[in-house]
Amino acid sequence: MPVVMFLTKLKEGASKEEYEKWVREVDYVNVNKQSKTIQSYTNHKVDEVSRENSPYDYYEVLKITDIEEYKTEMQEPWAQEILMQMQEFIDIDTALIVYTDPL
Repeated sequence: MPVVMFLTKLKEGASKEEYEKWVREVDYVNVNKQSKTIQSYTNHKVDEVSRENSPYDYYEVLKITDIEEYKTEMQEPWAQEILMQMQEFIDIDTALIVYTDPL
């Protein structure tokens, strides 16, 4: 099963508590309700010790059915709305998206 990883950093001044609340109450809920390609989605907070060596604050891991179908689905209005809301918290310019296939 392919996996998409988003490596993200909070914007300067963004509240980590508000972002994490948004992930639990909005992001997870909408992905679970709307997506046909995302089979599993978890957002992982980098711990304080690791943060010293990592340019990222969060690692999102999405197990998906197909990379091309996922990319197409992310153009749908519900997904674009989620991405717009995410930009209130996340520094999109420093985000890294990695698409992977299992060996």
